[in-house]
Amino acid sequence: MSFAAVFSGLPFFSSTFAGCYPASTMAKVSRMHRRCGVRSKARKMMAVCFGVVVLLASGAVVAYEMGEGLLRRSLSSETALNSVAACNLGTENTIATPGTLTLSESSLSATVSCLGQGNTFVPADLKKVCDGQTIARGNQSDSTNCMVGSVAAGKTVSLQQLLGANHEIQWSTSQNTDTTQGGEVRTLKLTVSDLPRTDKSFVVGCQKNADTNKSCKVTVNVNARPSSADDKNVVSCAYGQASNEKAVEVEMSEENNTLTVDCGKDGSMQPTDYTTQYCAPDGGKLEECTEKYSDILDGFDSKWWTKTDDSTSATLTIPKTNFPTEEKLFLVGCTPKSTASHKDEKAPILPKSDVKASSCRVLVTVKAASSATSAFTPQVVAATTGVAALSALLAGSV
Repeated sequence: MSFAAVFSGLPFFSSTFAGCYPASTMAKVSRMHRRCGVRSKARKMMAVCFGVVVLLASGAVVAYEMGEGLLRRSLSSETALNSVAACNLGTENTIATPGTLTLSESSLSATVSCLGQGNTFVPADLKKVCDGQTIARGNQSDSTNCMVGSVAAGKTVSLQQLLGANHEIQWSTSQNTDTTQGGEVRTLKLTVSDLPRTDKSFVVGCQKNADTNKSCKVTVNVNARPSSADDKNVVSCAYGQASNEKAVEVEMSEENNTLTVDCGKDGSMQPTDYTTQYCAPDGGKLEECTEKYSDILDGFDSKWWTKTDDSTSATLTIPKTNFPTEEKLFLVGCTPKSTASHKDEKAPILPKSDVKASSCRVLVTVKAASSATSAFTPQVVAATTGVAALSALLAGSV
């Protein structure tokens, strides 16, 4: 019902029920109606203005949502374009469009379309790709499986090994729906956990039977996952160029009194003597790591730190009775291992790259002990026991 209908109904109410009340009462009601007439008009005007405001606001919301929708569609189209490479070998143009694809946390799918009759994927194995590395002099290249036209694309490597995944990863395949063109379409879909700890790249391609003149190569860059922590304070470190834009922040408390830092095989724990020292939290860098845990945690013992058999991760456990009386901070982390320490004359020579690895920083907040727990720390218990013993001794001497 509209505002006008509500207010216009009031006089009708008084005239209809006039006979039910004394004249004096109805006179009072009449005077009230006259006084309220002005108020009624004002209320009607307010209702109209309110309606206009609502309409204008709703129009703005609709326009905003339409703009947002167009923006989302535009971004989606751009993402789709950048995640699909097409090699049309049915024409003279044998250059992939685009020639480089990127897999990352925000784009976990890549598709390579080998278009044209007799067009095949290189390498043929769904579980393998070409590492794209230049073969060291004196070693044999994998010419059978990683030749894209007349270009050697290195050696084959399994996707699981390249990405460091804990399960098999492979391309899914489908036939080109355009029967007039023919060819094969392959799609690689990853999850965030499948992303490697360091930035990687590999090469695939399309080859038209034995015609080396009709081929194209596609380079796929795989950005490392971001360093992250779960709700149990297990930190998984990564070392990609964009993996550590900020420190991973965790909190240790009496309820959640463990911290695990997983460096993986690509990194090493910092500081070197992490069982007794930590890095200054103010600078946010894994430098000046000479601070001692014993200065912030009463009764600290280096045995609170334990490491796994393969030394890729370490766990700190603070006993619930040893939490500080006030909040404390410390910084630890992992740095990427130098490739120089893994040189092998028989290994392939890696192509030069300007991509720099980053260090994983873990900023730890140790929450203050609860009042109940702090009342029963070893120091307090010892002091209480001493006072009780002294009181008993004095009482006996009196």
